Amino acid sequence: MQLPFTLQYFVALDLGTAWTRGASQDGRLAVMESERHGLRGMAAGAVADAGTCAQIVSSLFRTLRPGFLGRPHAVAPVSACATPAQRAAILSTLYRSGAFSVTLLQQPLAAAVGAGLDPGSDYAQMIMDVGEGYTELAVIRAGRVETAEVIRAGCGDVRRILARHGTPREIWERLRWMEQNLFENNTGLLPQETVDALGELLDTLARGAAAFFRRLPDRTACEVIENGLLLVGGGAMLRELRRRISLQTRLAVRVPDQPLNAVIEGARQAIPYAVRFSC
Repeated sequence: MQLPFTLQYFVALDLGTAWTRGASQDGRLAVMESERHGLRGMAAGAVADAGTCAQIVSSLFRTLRPGFLGRPHAVAPVSACATPAQRAAILSTLYRSGAFSVTLLQQPLAAAVGAGLDPGSDYAQMIMDVGEGYTELAVIRAGRVETAEVIRAGCGDVRRILARHGTPREIWERLRWMEQNLFENNTGLLPQETVDALGELLDTLARGAAAFFRRLPDRTACEVIENGLLLVGGGAMLRELRRRISLQTRLAVRVPDQPLNAVIEGARQAIPYAVRFSC
């Protein structure tokens, strides 16, 4: 007789500043806000409040559990720039959430897999992940991250700028507008002061990408020129940011069909091979 529960199961996680995503091996997706009672569980890729983070992840585990009982094997991407202390804090929090085991992956590799790239390619590939709390730039080759760095700016800064002159509904409408339009097409929906502030922020991200690219070794840079730049995360939705990155780097900027889910989808696909790519 088959028991109505599974003792062990796998859950992929994306521990974001704004949203925490979980996915089962069979493709079920669950998304929860990363804030409870005014406390954020994660901030800029690091544990901000362990108790809050553990509660959210524990809820995801229960949501994705295939039966009545069981403890999950968790697969969680982390920033390639995370310190040993930050990795240890994430491990501790996930075990506190009820995980049976935890495998940490380097986030750029997960994003590459989720976007349809071959992370094992011998040719260098550049990835830019613009998240809520920070932006990570990385070059991957042959299943590992060759180099990476973090810019302390992201989508949360976009929202804070929009919040200066708008209601929550207006913020939502302006974000949707920015997904489809360039600033030069602004007909008054965005106040000029907002356009100027957003322009400075987007230029910071674009210049950061260009500076990162210019520091690459010649061989790596040539391969990146051939392959282009993969842009994922919430920032990939902003058309003006894509334009400015392309202008600053002179690279072809590619965006996957679902840039918001690149990391969680990559982590889900990596479940069978998680130990090989653990960091």
